[in-house]
Amino acid sequence: MYDILIKTSVFLFMMLLGYVFKKKESFDSNFVSFLSKVIMSVTLPATILLTVPKFEFNKISLFILLSGIIPSVILGFVAKYTFLNAKANKRASVMVLASCYSIGNMTIPFVASIFPGEGMQIVSTFDVGNAITLFGIMFILAKHELNEANGLPKLNDIVQTLIKSIPFLTYCLIIVLSLLHIQIPDIIRTMLAPVSGANAFLTMFMVGASLNLSFNKNLITDSLKILSIRLVGLLFLSIVLYFFIPIPTFTKNIVLLCLASPIATVSVIHSQKFDHNNQLAPFVTSLSMLIGIVVMAGITMILF
Repeated sequence: MYDILIKTSVFLFMMLLGYVFKKKESFDSNFVSFLSKVIMSVTLPATILLTVPKFEFNKISLFILLSGIIPSVILGFVAKYTFLNAKANKRASVMVLASCYSIGNMTIPFVASIFPGEGMQIVSTFDVGNAITLFGIMFILAKHELNEANGLPKLNDIVQTLIKSIPFLTYCLIIVLSLLHIQIPDIIRTMLAPVSGANAFLTMFMVGASLNLSFNKNLITDSLKILSIRLVGLLFLSIVLYFFIPIPTFTKNIVLLCLASPIATVSVIHSQKFDHNNQLAPFVTSLSMLIGIVVMAGITMILF
């Protein structure tokens, strides 16, 4: 638990650095946009390749993978209808903020320090589903909402969005390599290591650089709505998980930790694509990180 608190403190310090440098150096939106492109195109794919182990195909793995997809989609639609009277860009933004989970930056370090073996395999499988949702399903649905289109997104729009998402394609590569029983060569892993090492810092720095701590009533109200959706959703999903899903208890506990994870930091990037002046995304993500670590620590102490 001490390691987790240290890790969280480091993340918050990275965010603080981003905020301080923004104030001192007067970063503009172009700088934050550049950082987000570097993260999405370079450091995050490298991190995915190094941290996600070989994917295993069985019934339990399929359930874990779906656990990273279905709850997020449900939460996304709850957020949409909660903010139904808001503008289209805000509805699109809250859909991605209310749905997916910060597995790579928060849950993987958390679980790796406590359950490095089977626990990490479960988390990584969940993250595959989470990535499909984060980089594919929810981004497409939110983009569809932004355009205020009726009905379901067109197949061509879905394909175009997915093939442009480097993180999504990276996960697809991992699945293909697993099917073919091919491992990433050590020399490539060595080359990717320093690139991957920069991901956490750049992501947290970008979130901090996006922050604007000028509080207002709407910002607080919207943040509380999003956090309430996630926390009530967590309570409902935990009841379903423990009383209706016939899988091993340890697997249930790890999946619950994943569902208790904070808002995905990549959601900040997605959210600001829909609303360039969006202050809600970095603010609620920061709050979610603080709440998430408390909830995850509580779950660990109660269930394990």
